[in-house]
Amino acid sequence: MNIFKFWLKMVTAFAVMLSATAVCNIIVLVLFPFRKKIGPKLMQPIAKMVLLIFRIKVNLDHMPDILKNNHKGVLIISNHCCSLDIPILAATFGSLFVSKMSVLYWPMIGTFARLSGVIFLRRDKMGERLSMIRNLARHIEPGMVIGVFPQGTTASNKTRLPFFAGVFKVVELNPNISMLPISLDYENNDQIAWENEPLYDNTMRICAFNRINVNITAHPVLTIQDFVENGARNVSKTVEQTVLSALR
Repeated sequence: MNIFKFWLKMVTAFAVMLSATAVCNIIVLVLFPFRKKIGPKLMQPIAKMVLLIFRIKVNLDHMPDILKNNHKGVLIISNHCCSLDIPILAATFGSLFVSKMSVLYWPMIGTFARLSGVIFLRRDKMGERLSMIRNLARHIEPGMVIGVFPQGTTASNKTRLPFFAGVFKVVELNPNISMLPISLDYENNDQIAWENEPLYDNTMRICAFNRINVNITAHPVLTIQDFVENGARNVSKTVEQTVLSALR
């Protein structure tokens, strides 16, 4: 039964994403001058379809005011549990992400990701991480929302991986960016988390669930001006404590 659920959900998700991105590519190319505005708006319904396929129920404590109207650029900072975190944040907050370079070469999906504003990182290049941080600082414009996972990899709540301070240099370079700490807490966290195992095994276990519930806590918005010591390391520790403290 688990095998059947796995293939049903994966094939459906792949078919929906491929079809949706093909249509979205056409829309973005036709409206190319407006791609920065319409790209993220097109990605959000695709993410919502993924949540529907995997029967993911999102319980958000409240929608932050900063995301309701025109706003300065927002950096969503979240703990990282599994691959579902990306469509969940995209569907809930309309956020884009930093992605590994290999995604750029995926058929249609890579093209749409690039057109919609996803930032790609070439991890095998020396100095690429610093270049990415500078690119992020320049890239986040008013009205844009970018999601990042400072833990660098996925883990369960009980592991409590620390946050890397590097990504917080973005707000040093661009103090106008607002930080929105987010806590993602799956009700079956130990089974959902991807940690020290092949991706296939984790995906099989996720697909076996009839329904997945995730609770999202949106914490108060921060800027670097809120800190007496404005260094990235100090900001990182404060945001880390805020995000992890809301996890069970």
